[in-house]
Amino acid sequence: MKSEPASQKMNSDLFGAMNPPRPGEKNGRRSFQINESLKTITGIIVPFEWDTQLEVIAIAISAPGEKEYEIEMDGMGKSLVKYKQLSVTVEGHLSPSHKSAGLIKVQAYSFNE
Repeated sequence: MKSEPASQKMNSDLFGAMNPPRPGEKNGRRSFQINESLKTITGIIVPFEWDTQLEVIAIAISAPGEKEYEIEMDGMGKSLVKYKQLSVTVEGHLSPSHKSAGLIKVQAYSFNE
């Protein structure tokens, strides 16, 4: 007869038969994925953070209603630094931010006239 490890035996004794994790579970805990859809934001590219030499290290979109959306500084977002003060429409994934109305990971952008 094959013996079970003590922890597995204890769990099966306490909770009945051992069940394998269901999809979306990790280590017996339920995990959730946020359904992130693409958002479109239109506004002016503005400086958002500076380093000690006063160089711009982060930018945001200043949108109507005095909302600023911080741009994630990777790939496409980083390429927008040189276009400060231009009107732009960006499309990307928006996530919460404690420093702004939201943090957007830019997937596409176009300049407005």
